[in-house]
Amino acid sequence: MGYARSPVPVREEVEFVGLIADYQQGNLQAGEALQTSVRSILTKRIKRCDVTAQEAEELVQESILQVFARLNEYSEEKGTFEAWLSGFAINAVRAHRRRTARMRTRSVTVDDSFELSYEINVSDSDQELLSEAINSLDVLDRELLHMRFSLGMSSDEIAARSDLNAPQVRKRISRAVERLRRHPSVRQVLV
Repeated sequence: MGYARSPVPVREEVEFVGLIADYQQGNLQAGEALQTSVRSILTKRIKRCDVTAQEAEELVQESILQVFARLNEYSEEKGTFEAWLSGFAINAVRAHRRRTARMRTRSVTVDDSFELSYEINVSDSDQELLSEAINSLDVLDRELLHMRFSLGMSSDEIAARSDLNAPQVRKRISRAVERLRRHPSVRQVLV
């Protein structure tokens, strides 16, 4: 499997390949030039992903470290160096968004999680059973269900705020709802 193609002029691609080879042979000046080029490319890619300037700088630095740690894995036959770098940028932004989503869901209080149950007039014992079922889901699924059913957001709106696309959002929500339906606590409430 190759990297996505990027419209990099052939001359620049040859320069990247030459810099990589020189750096791997111990040329520190080539390493500095390569690092400058990598930083420039990653900065452009990451800033397009709607992150703050501080987040962008942190993600660029994180990506640079990963790129240089895996530099020997780059293969010219699979695609351009710039396309290979884009993969690091995308993965860094996705990981950042996941971390942010996890931190947001961890800050939700227990009282906030019961609001929906109170709105639909569920008894205290049933509320505990429903809470048990919901807590059996992973954090991302709980967050997706909250955005969809509590906040009334569409799949496209949820996708815009997460690192998933709309079909992935619909599939995860569908699977989470099905897991809730099968959960023994929910079955007790429905009987």
